[in-house]
Amino acid sequence: MEIQRSEIKTRVVPFHGITPNSSTMPLDQIELLVTFATLDNFCTEKLTFDVTDFETVYNVILGRQMLGMFMAVVQYAYQAFKIPGPNGAITVKGGQRAAVRCDMQSLDMVEYFSRVAITPKDANS
Repeated sequence: MEIQRSEIKTRVVPFHGITPNSSTMPLDQIELLVTFATLDNFCTEKLTFDVTDFETVYNVILGRQMLGMFMAVVQYAYQAFKIPGPNGAITVKGGQRAAVRCDMQSLDMVEYFSRVAITPKDANS
C-alpha cells in the first residue's frame, strides 16, 4: 500500500474475543480514508484501523467505529448496510458466496490450528 511508517501509530489496547479465551495485542494503528460510493453519490471518512499479525480470512473488519462514523444502518439478514450520501442513501451489499467462503476458510483455520496445537506428548495420551 506504500504507507509511510510515520503514518502508523502505536496502540496499547488489546483485542478481546479474536482468539478463543484470550486477547490479542495489535501491532499498530493507521488512519486511512474510506469511501463508499457510486459515481453520483459518495461518502468518505477517515477511519482508524488496527494493524494485526494473526491469521484471519478477513482483510478488514468494519466495526462499530465505522458504523458510527458513516451513520450506517445495518441489516444483517440481507448482509447490507445503508449510509447517508449527498444524493440519497448509499447501499453497500455483502456477497452470500464470499461470506460462505470466508466462513468455510475460518472453520478450516480453526481445524488446522487445533491440530497444530496438539503436541506429540498429548497425542500419545
